[in-house]
Parts: sequence; structure tokens; C-alpha cells
Amino acid sequence: LDLFLLAANSPPNTVVIYKQEFHRIPGIGHALKALRCVPLDRSNQGAALESMAAAAERIREEGSTVYIAPEGTRSRKGGLQRFKLGAFHMALETGAPMIPLVMRGIPEVMPMGSFLIRSGTVAIDYLEPIEPQGWTAEHIRAHATDVREVFLDYLAPVADEE
Repeated sequence: LDLFLLAANSPPNTVVIYKQEFHRIPGIGHALKALRCVPLDRSNQGAALESMAAAAERIREEGSTVYIAPEGTRSRKGGLQRFKLGAFHMALETGAPMIPLVMRGIPEVMPMGSFLIRSGTVAIDYLEPIEPQGWTAEHIRAHATDVREVFLDYLAPVADEE
């Protein structure tokens, strides 16, 4: 559901980095490929790094906006998980600002594992850009933790962190 909502609310020249597992859903994988989105093979670190490099190149060369879920996937327990580092390395490498986008209400409208969409409201909040100037690779985990704190103003942490 979040992919469709993002597609409907995205600026031109947007790239979505998506988990390669979406290719198993009829029509979704083909649509994402046709839109020039970038698949991420989470089971193969080398291939995942190549995908991130391809997205970074599109930022530099085409001025693309890249959507990436810093958690990697939605929590089955509910709540905001610890962030993966790929998006933060990409921001550091490209100098592109990170614009936190918080989507609330998706679990109620489309529960995890369901293909049934229920009636409801999903709110999308675009927060203030976070500039990576001054970031260093040595402190990338700390930068990710700082950005996650911004999200925690809107979302509860994953259940086992409380």
C-alpha cells in the first residue's frame, strides 16, 4: 500500500528502492521495473551495494529524489525498528538531503500480511530536510540514530524496545 501512496504523491523523477521480493507479487515487480525503480536484493550484500550505488548515481546525474525505507521492512510486531545504514551512506556519498517521510495509519488500513485494504486514513508527513554536511562514515550509526529520533516523535518504537 505504501508504494501506491508514494507513487500518487511523488515529485517527478522519483526513484523508489524496493525489496526484490516484490517481484513475487503479480504485476508489482513489472510495474516497478517499468518505472525505473531500483530492486534491492537483501540476501546478497554485494548486489545490494550495487543497487544503492545505482540509486546514488541517479541522484548525482539526474537530480532524482530517492525513496528508501530506512528500516528495511515493516516490523511484524509493530513500531519503528532500528534503521539500516544504506540510506545514510547514500546521503553522505551524494550530499543530498534526507527528507523524513512518516506514514501513519498503514497497519490499520492494510495489516501486515494482508492483501485486503480496509477503509481508513493514512497520513503522510514530510518533515524538515536533514543535511548530511559534516557527517562522517565513522559516525554513520550515530547519524542514523539521530535521524531515527526524529521519526520517534511521530511513531512508537518496536514493541521490544519500550
